[in-house]
Amino acid sequence: MFLLDTERRINVEFRRHEKDWLIAAFEHGTAKFFKFAVSFSSFSELMVSAANSLGYKLEAGPRSIRMNQQTPVSNRIGIVHLAHGSTVLCIFDPYFEDKAISSLSTLVNLGLKLHSDVRVLTTSKVKGRLSQQLLADFAREHGSSLSIRQCDSDKEHRRFLLLTGGESVVIGCSLNSLDKNEAAHIEPSSEDLIFLRANGGFPRRSRVHTRWRASPSLVSRKASLAGIAGLWVTV
Repeated sequence: MFLLDTERRINVEFRRHEKDWLIAAFEHGTAKFFKFAVSFSSFSELMVSAANSLGYKLEAGPRSIRMNQQTPVSNRIGIVHLAHGSTVLCIFDPYFEDKAISSLSTLVNLGLKLHSDVRVLTTSKVKGRLSQQLLADFAREHGSSLSIRQCDSDKEHRRFLLLTGGESVVIGCSLNSLDKNEAAHIEPSSEDLIFLRANGGFPRRSRVHTRWRASPSLVSRKASLAGIAGLWVTV
C-alpha cells in the first residue's frame, strides 16, 4: 500500500494465479481507480493513472520519441529518457562501429547507465571498423567494457538496447548516426531476450555466458587493462 496522505492511498496486489497486478486508488475509502497490469510497462502507466485519479501527478517518462536530423542533442537526450534510469545490459546493432562507440559515450555522459560488461552483438558487416584503442579508451573512461560478438546472420536489422527491468529501447537507426528522421520507443524485451539467447548475447555468467564466449567473434585477442575484465578488441 502507498499512503499518499491520511485520506488517499494506492493499493497494489500481485495475483499469483492470474499473473497480474491489481492496482486500486482510494480516497476517503471510496475506490477512484481499479485496473489490472500484466506487464512492467503497463504497471508503470497504471500507477501514474492511479495517482492522477487522486490528484497527484507522477512522471512516468516518455514511451516513444520522434528523432529529427535538425535536433541532434534532443535526439540523444530523448533516448536517455526512454531508458527511465534502467541499466543497459546488451546492445544489438548490425552496423556497430567506432561511430557507435562515440555515440554511446555521449549517451553515457547524458545519464545513460551501462552494465560493467555490456554485450554488443553485431554482424560481419563491421569487421575491421572497430578500433582497439577506442574500445580500451571507452572502458577506461566509463568503467564499462564492451564485449563485441558477431551474430550468426547478417540479415537482422533491428537495433535495440536491452535494459534491466524487462524492457528494450528500440531505435530506428544505427548508433553510428542518431541524427536522422527516425523514431525510438520502449517495449517489453521478451522477444529480444529470445534473440540474444539464440545468439549468445545474454550477459549472465551461466551456460548462456559460456555460449557467448564461444560465439563467432569480431576480435582476435583480449586486451590487458588494469581493473577491467572481459574486454575484447578488434585488430
